[in-house]
Amino acid sequence: MKGAASFGVNPAVIRARCSRLTYGVSLTPTFIPEFHPESKKFWAEDLNEYLCMDWFGTLVRVGQRVPVDAEITTEFQPTDRNQKGMNFAFFSTPKEDVYYTDESDVTTLGELLVEMPFTTGGLDRRVEVTFYFGQTEIRVKAIDKTSGNEYKTSIRFSSGY
Repeated sequence: MKGAASFGVNPAVIRARCSRLTYGVSLTPTFIPEFHPESKKFWAEDLNEYLCMDWFGTLVRVGQRVPVDAEITTEFQPTDRNQKGMNFAFFSTPKEDVYYTDESDVTTLGELLVEMPFTTGGLDRRVEVTFYFGQTEIRVKAIDKTSGNEYKTSIRFSSGY
């Protein structure tokens, strides 16, 4: 109660939060036959390789202390040279170790569609995504580096108080 009241008066008193859940984003890494199940395998023709679908890319683990100013920036590239958008799906789970977004106890939190109207550059295009942690929500900002278009969303950050 005291912490909540202090936060209401002066949000700067909170320096870090302890995550009650593991948070992640769906990724498509290179398929590794010794590790990934065959059911997750798909062929990316333009990349000329097999990828793994539904991979849970962990951003924050359950129990991890997250500073209020924490941010993670990463870049993504299309898997198809004529791709006109990237859909980012965000997930949470009470599990510490999770590999796929369709495992039990994994909950979909939201999505962010980034339109990529210009296909010039083919596979050599980037979307820069920044995740901002540590407040009462996770904010997400994505920029299509080719067009300069910016997209934003936020996700409720279920953290310990």
